[in-house]
Amino acid sequence: MTIGSRIKMIRKTKKVNQATFSNQIGISQATLSEWEQDKYKPSVDTILALFTQFDVNIE
Repeated sequence: MTIGSRIKMIRKTKKVNQATFSNQIGISQATLSEWEQDKYKPSVDTILALFTQFDVNIE
């Protein structure tokens, strides 16, 4: 599973749309979309913050 698909799965599990989810983690919706499509990868710090904020296992 890619990082993008994992982020998308977390977002869908939390039942949040892209606009709300991206706002909660402080990025643009376009950036989130690109992450979910694996066009770009978030920084390690962003990944850690994202998984901490949404209380999911980083592995």
